[in-house]
Amino acid sequence: DQGTVEFHVIGTTAGGPAVVKFVPSSSDVRFSGTISTGGGDDVVIAATQTPNVFIVHGVIPPGVEEKFWVPVHGIPKYAGDVLDRMLRDRGVSLVTPPKVARAPLTAPALWNHSSPPLHALIKRMLYESNNHFAEQILDTIGGIEGSGRTRDGLAEERKLLAGAGVPMPGLHVVDGSGLAHANRVATITLASVLVDAERRGGANRLYYLLPEGGRQGTLRHYDFTSALGRVRAKSGHLDGVSALAGYVNTRRHGRIVFAFAIDGSPGDPDGAIVRAVDRLSVM
Repeated sequence: DQGTVEFHVIGTTAGGPAVVKFVPSSSDVRFSGTISTGGGDDVVIAATQTPNVFIVHGVIPPGVEEKFWVPVHGIPKYAGDVLDRMLRDRGVSLVTPPKVARAPLTAPALWNHSSPPLHALIKRMLYESNNHFAEQILDTIGGIEGSGRTRDGLAEERKLLAGAGVPMPGLHVVDGSGLAHANRVATITLASVLVDAERRGGANRLYYLLPEGGRQGTLRHYDFTSALGRVRAKSGHLDGVSALAGYVNTRRHGRIVFAFAIDGSPGDPDGAIVRAVDRLSVM
C-alpha cells in the first residue's frame, strides 16, 4: 500500500473511547493518545519526531469507522516484520527473524521490478500530494552520501538549499512529507526554491511537474477565475494550516512566484489564497 500503514478508528458509544487499530500489524509501529466518541468528527493522527510513532486525538461519531493511511519509515525492516507476522498467522514459523542485509550473490531473485523514471515519480508526488513518495525520495537522497536514513536526506537538503543561496529563517524539518507538526518552514524559503528553478535556464522542469490550478491533481477543485489556466502550484494542508506555493503567469509582468501559508484562520484560508492568486494574475 505504497509503504503506508492503515489506521482504523471506530466510534463506540457516546462518551466512550473510540477503537483505534492499524493494519497490517507490526511491532515497528506504535501510537499513543485517545480518540473520544461524540458528536463531532475531527480525528487527527500525527507523526512525531520518532519514526513510526504517532499521536492520535480528536473525536468521532458513534458507530462510524474511518480509515487513515500514514507513511512508515524503514520500509525493508517494516516489510520483513509484516511478512513474518503474516506467515506466523498461517502457521509458518521462521527459524530466525527477518533482517536487513545485503543479499548473497547466489541468492535467487524471486521478483524484479523496474521503477518509473524519477521525473514521473516526482510529478505523481506533486499531483497527488503523495506523502509516501516524498518520504522515500528524501531517504534515497540520504543514501547517496549517507546511510539512506531521513536525517541524511535532510542534511543533503540543507546543503542543496545553502548552495543555491536559498534563505532558511527558522527552518526545522524532521520528515520528507511535511506531516510532522514539528516542521517549520518560511514562505520565503518556498518561494526562493521556485525562483531558483526558474533561474536555472532553459525550460523550468519543476514548473511542468506541478498541477494546473483548478484543473489537475489536488488543485482541481480550487475555484480560480482570472488565474485559471495561468497557475501551477502545490497545495499543503495540516490541522489548521493551509498553504499554496507555485507560479502564476500574469497578463503584463510575465511569470511570477508566490508562496502563501495561513495558520489558524477561523475563515476560509483556501478561498483567501485563491483570491490573492487571481489578483496577481491580472497584474
